[in-house]
Amino acid sequence: MKISFNGQLDDVEQGIVQLRDELHKNPPGNGSAKQVELALLGALDNMQLAKQAWDWPKPTTEAPNQETLEEWLFGDGACEATDSCIVEPDGVCPHGHPSWLRKLGLI
Repeated sequence: MKISFNGQLDDVEQGIVQLRDELHKNPPGNGSAKQVELALLGALDNMQLAKQAWDWPKPTTEAPNQETLEEWLFGDGACEATDSCIVEPDGVCPHGHPSWLRKLGLI
């Protein structure tokens, strides 16, 4: 059985967007609006990553070691996906598997 939290994540994401919109309509007078907006944008990014993570298939290969991760981070722009396909560091293979760098939140 696959558990889906996407509906709940959508609700939270919608709440964050509403907060951001309200901030634009009624900015606080103390100059902290930009800091609050940046925090909300960061929260939106994290929500989108969480939603993607629920949709990714389970890895079919072992997680890479630290040395391999460093080679992929600083290498020639190619790395393995979680099913051993070769993809761009921030990519997803045709089978829906993200790169290990993306899966581990390193990029």
